[in-house]
Amino acid sequence: MTKAQTLIALLLLVGLSACHLPERPDVMSRVTLRLDYSTPSPVVRQSYKIEWENLNTRHTTTRNSITTSTYTDELYRGLYDVRVEGALLLESGETVWVRGSATERLFLDKEETCEIKMLRML
Repeated sequence: MTKAQTLIALLLLVGLSACHLPERPDVMSRVTLRLDYSTPSPVVRQSYKIEWENLNTRHTTTRNSITTSTYTDELYRGLYDVRVEGALLLESGETVWVRGSATERLFLDKEETCEIKMLRML
């Protein structure tokens, strides 16, 4: 093998290794998202879409069809914008569309909590 071939093989090996590193728990944060919305009648069913945008990497993680107002996710530690949209079916039969967000939230600890006040969309 020539020096050039050895160098290319080494670079390829290093590149592939970097792509397949296992998740490291020391860089992950377990974030619990709590959504708050006051309704005139009890909620029968709910569904949300959550977007976690990491402002350090500009990578967005999207979670669809979340059916509870408390949700926990594993995220890389960093600075995030969080956006939530959803629909609530009330006991009265009314469907309510809601939206909420939290900007520049810093998740650095192993366990974090993020509370968002949801607002009714017209």
